Amino acid sequence: MAEAQLCGLQDEFTCSLCLDTLTDPVSIPCGHNFCLKCLTDCWDQSQEFSCPQCREMFNLRPPLRRNTVLNEIVEKLKKTGLSSSPSQKYAGPGEVECDACTGKKFRAVKSCLTCLASFCQTHLQPHYEGDALTHHKLTDPDGNLKEKLCAKHQKSLEIFCKTDDLCICMMCVVTGHKGHETVELETEREGKEKQLGATWREIRRRLEEREKKMKEMRNVVEQIKISVEKEVKENEKCFTDLIHCIEEAQKNLFERIREQEKREIEKAEGVMERLEKEIEELKKRDTELKEMFDNKDHVHFMQTFSSRCVLPADGVSLSFTVSADFSFEDLRNELSCLKKSLEKIIQWDIQTSSGKKLLEVIDTRNEPTVSDPRAKDLHETHRQAVSESTRTLGAQASPGDPHTTAVGFETRYTELVAVEHDPRNHKETEHELMKTVRIHEELMEEGAAEKCERIRIEQLFKKSPVSVNPVNIIVVSGMAGIGKTTMVQKIMYDWARGTEYQRFAFVFLFKFRELNLLDNENEPQMSLTKLIERHYKYLSNERLKEILQKTETLLFIFDGLDEYKHKLDFTQSQLCSNPDVEVPVHILFTSLVRRTLLKGCSVLITSRPAALEAVDMERVDQFVEILGFFPEQRLMYCKKFFGDTALAAYAFQYVKENTILNSMCFIPSYCWMICSLLRSHFMTPENAKSEALQVSPWLCVTQNKELIRDTIGKDLKMNFSSMTLSAVDCAVLATVISCCGELKELDLSETPLTPESIKILEPGLSCCNVVRLVSCGLTIRCCSALSSVLSAPNSQLTDLRLSYNNNMEDSGVEQLCEGLRSPNCKLETLWLDSCSLTSACCSALSSVLSSPNSRLTYLNLDENNNLGDSGARQLSEGLRSDNCKLKELWLWSCGLTSACCSALSSVLLSPNSRLTVLVLNDNKLKDSGARQLSEGLRSHNCKLETLGLQNNEISESEESNLRSVEEELRRSGRQLTIIT
Repeated sequence: MAEAQLCGLQDEFTCSLCLDTLTDPVSIPCGHNFCLKCLTDCWDQSQEFSCPQCREMFNLRPPLRRNTVLNEIVEKLKKTGLSSSPSQKYAGPGEVECDACTGKKFRAVKSCLTCLASFCQTHLQPHYEGDALTHHKLTDPDGNLKEKLCAKHQKSLEIFCKTDDLCICMMCVVTGHKGHETVELETEREGKEKQLGATWREIRRRLEEREKKMKEMRNVVEQIKISVEKEVKENEKCFTDLIHCIEEAQKNLFERIREQEKREIEKAEGVMERLEKEIEELKKRDTELKEMFDNKDHVHFMQTFSSRCVLPADGVSLSFTVSADFSFEDLRNELSCLKKSLEKIIQWDIQTSSGKKLLEVIDTRNEPTVSDPRAKDLHETHRQAVSESTRTLGAQASPGDPHTTAVGFETRYTELVAVEHDPRNHKETEHELMKTVRIHEELMEEGAAEKCERIRIEQLFKKSPVSVNPVNIIVVSGMAGIGKTTMVQKIMYDWARGTEYQRFAFVFLFKFRELNLLDNENEPQMSLTKLIERHYKYLSNERLKEILQKTETLLFIFDGLDEYKHKLDFTQSQLCSNPDVEVPVHILFTSLVRRTLLKGCSVLITSRPAALEAVDMERVDQFVEILGFFPEQRLMYCKKFFGDTALAAYAFQYVKENTILNSMCFIPSYCWMICSLLRSHFMTPENAKSEALQVSPWLCVTQNKELIRDTIGKDLKMNFSSMTLSAVDCAVLATVISCCGELKELDLSETPLTPESIKILEPGLSCCNVVRLVSCGLTIRCCSALSSVLSAPNSQLTDLRLSYNNNMEDSGVEQLCEGLRSPNCKLETLWLDSCSLTSACCSALSSVLSSPNSRLTYLNLDENNNLGDSGARQLSEGLRSDNCKLKELWLWSCGLTSACCSALSSVLLSPNSRLTVLVLNDNKLKDSGARQLSEGLRSHNCKLETLGLQNNEISESEESNLRSVEEELRRSGRQLTIIT
């Protein structure tokens, strides 16, 4: 009866904050009672300490002690099964009904495993009042009671037999399962949940992949449509004024484009259909697994575990790729080759002046006038010789192989991306490789690659419609290996076969590294005619004089200015004007550029950017920069290299997924090296494959990891401080560290680093225990890359130092905190001193401290003067968390005052605090702040061993009080050192 009478006392046992029955009741000085968690959360969020019920104020935060008597009463109340809201409600859809009610049934509040029935509040009373029923076992309402009982003994299922993988009762333990390995259901569920969690995460991952793939497919379809429409419009423009002559050609072209569109869209739609089915199945599994985790029924969980834990078969839809590239630029270029055939068909139309003008505009093959039969023969001889020398590319079987094989130029050559770039308007201050990497990153991130105005090789020397002056002098620049020499060969090849540059009767190529051999003591001077004869022996002196008279039909190409050893002088006194006069070779070159020699001829110069300062830039009509390969060109190169479309797609995907390789593939020479290694890998049997693919192509000879470790040293430390690292340096460094597996320390202090550098270094940084990036000029984007390092699945980083002169800003620290909250992050020590941080970043840092995944034990925020009291208060919230593991906090010279000391004192009072070192030197805490901290120091929860309070404007009397506190704690057995 006493238990029944407790029903009238529900309000006395209810927390006024959460309005539920008290949990871990605590009493405060005013006499009111609250849940421990509710009151702690309430006071943590407030700067004042008052009773939430009567509003009585307390100067200091009262210590909370559990009311054991009240707790026993509350526990007894809970055992009676009485709820804080005893009002009856009718059972709704999905709710368990009372089996004893007649008519409209009330909602059941308990189920009896002995009676095998569920009861409402009214019909449950006999189980509390009658002696015969008090020993029955009550549980939460359950509509499937029979499943909770052992079919053999009719006892509740409480045990799990691991031997038989079965839920059993206590009777089964001593009968049919005697000697078997058994555990409680709840314990076994905890282990199974981890297993099921892995399945759930994989389901989620697959779902995300397929949704991402679906989005990509939609974008591809859209790009296909846009690309096709663009192609149709461009070709319509080409055909507009020639529609009567090429109507059939236009029709055939559009049909092929539409057929290709249909094939690609059908392929994409097929992939999308498969993705939709897989997404639907994964969503279904995701819902089922969520319901399992939410369901507290252990029996149901264990009975359905086996069927739910199995992953569905992983489809192959993610491996499909659909091309959205519908460029038919080559076909449009070939249309110009149809001129002679078109003339036979449309003679009646060509006679009109408008027709002639139109043909002149679209004709890129304007053949030079070579009227003299002897000159014409010489022209054909020269063309044939150039064709023989340019129709093949020399290719090695693999990097380092001294033997080369001839590869057809057309079968291997891939179009290079070139843009107009005038160095006179852009002062170069960074390394050419870093600059090119940055340009590629910007174009890819901003989606500007498709919109950038590209210059095609065949468009060089074409006069702009709005330009008055002809284009005669062109400089093409680009970093080493970007394809300048190959581009020159392409120009020579197209000229020789009669498809491009046909306004030139003769094209002469000279390489600067060969010209270096001519300026010597034996032959210090040479005429232009003799220079041409030396390189093209079939051109005699007399014949050359005739050729050189028509200067507008001549093109001189000089390849590799950066390799030339002579200093160029473009002053008037050092120039010549007669091709038969002997002068030093470098004067021949400068005279051609200054147009004193063979005025009217055209000159093309290739060079690395660093050597452009040697050129008289005011004489140059156009500057072009080669950027190498965009992703579509890389894929095209793979297709041409492997010859097998499927194999090429696989190789391209492999490179795309490798950060280091993909970051360098815009360079054609690197692209060849990587493809060569991949081909070797693909042709090697599985059982004979080595770890070569784990090593960058430029380190393919360094496959011995033990050798690398020995080179670095037994202490496994690397110091690259105060250096300048290029993108290649970063890639090599990342690869070497990755080969080591784990590096104790990497010091890059005072070495300028960009986001691209960090991204390339990411695989290596993840393998380091300690990384020093002091004064590296880090930016917000750098922090995003570092966050990826911290959250990497195999990250070994435990100590990260980002001190001094890093421009990360508060938003950069917030991005860094995303990685710190990752379950993969192992960081224990973080230095952020002298980084110009403010209180705006402290909320993110506090969330890291309170994260269950955080392992941070040391945090240094010294000399961030704008952190202030607000920042300290926000940090205190995280420090009070039961997840916080921080032991040392340095806030030296952070602009703190006494206003933050109450929050810091509450940290010392908190039972969760693990702080042993707190440094607050060079602030303005004054006597008031010191007194507030003293209150926290006296708490039995305080674990502080060192407190730094130097230069805080604390009076001698207050310092004496601090010494008293220190002595008092020492007598009680605690060792505390206060530095004032």
